[in-house]
Amino acid sequence: MSDTALSHALMASQSLPIPSAGTAVPDWVHLLPLGAVQTVDNRGPYLVENAEAIIAASMSEGVDLLIDLDHATDKLAPQGWPAPAHGWIKEMQSREDGIWGRVEWNKAGRALLEDRAYRGISPVIYHDTENRVHSIGRASLVNRPNIRGIAALNAATDTKKDARMTLTQRLAKLLGLKAEATDDEVWAALEAKMAAKPETAAAQSALTDIGVALGVEGDDPAAILNAAKTLSSETTTLVPSLQSQVTELSTELKGMKEATRKKQAEDFIDGEIANLRMGLNSANRDEFIAMHMENPDRTEKIVGGFAVMTASGRPQAAKLTTSLNAATSDEVSEKAAAYRAKMKAAGKDISFTQAVLAVSEGKQ
Repeated sequence: MSDTALSHALMASQSLPIPSAGTAVPDWVHLLPLGAVQTVDNRGPYLVENAEAIIAASMSEGVDLLIDLDHATDKLAPQGWPAPAHGWIKEMQSREDGIWGRVEWNKAGRALLEDRAYRGISPVIYHDTENRVHSIGRASLVNRPNIRGIAALNAATDTKKDARMTLTQRLAKLLGLKAEATDDEVWAALEAKMAAKPETAAAQSALTDIGVALGVEGDDPAAILNAAKTLSSETTTLVPSLQSQVTELSTELKGMKEATRKKQAEDFIDGEIANLRMGLNSANRDEFIAMHMENPDRTEKIVGGFAVMTASGRPQAAKLTTSLNAATSDEVSEKAAAYRAKMKAAGKDISFTQAVLAVSEGKQ
């Protein structure tokens, strides 16, 4: 398949660890990891299945591959702006951790790296509709690479360590710790946050923040946990702890939402009992609360049709919008009890709530 039939993707949107001062400018740079290549902006994953074939396709024209700045060739050159080279990829190698390229830096590129002005490399890849990578077209010096698991320029080639340190630093910042905080210090802060038992909004915020650290948009616990599991192949000690943290936050958030629904149901039913709504009392309070938690709108509609006891001791009829018409709440309870007994005799045991809902629909 020719490059003209492929889509191309620029990889740039997430910072990598700052290179150590005094490290020599590298001759070899890490261009692509192997396998399913995850990205911070959730494009992909892109599949790097055959490194040798990708290298052959990339170097097939027998020319060196350009290295520019911040993808200027793709973003600025089409508008007439300059996109000068700062280095050239002379050859590529397939290694255990992915595809590497040997670069011949020019004076401008070498000066930028020696000054630590740029700390990442970002390839332009060509891929098919199934996101299989076919070739590398060129690369850019960037400060916000989008590919996960790629080695930083001038840094050690231990990509697992790089990924772990990036995540540790991001979580440290979220937790108010110093950037150089250790894994143990970060985990201790996470445990302390859990022990504090935050309110629902705070728990939701913490879950969202962790999702941001993992490159997940939104606050879906399942998506965040899945991202943590995916990243676990690239990290060592922190991610398993993070997975546990996400699971615990998700469970706590679910419990808080359940408690909120129950409180709303209790407030409504207790308020109607205090308003002398006929048929609502301590004997059936819990049943109506459970009914409200299942379907608040419908329960409030049914209860709103029950008569209210006036100051004179006489019931005041209320307009009913259900099929019960002018039935009082006592009649509703009697009909629900009768329907429940009928269903039980037929071999089907239903709850009082289900019986009330059935009667409200006109079932006898």
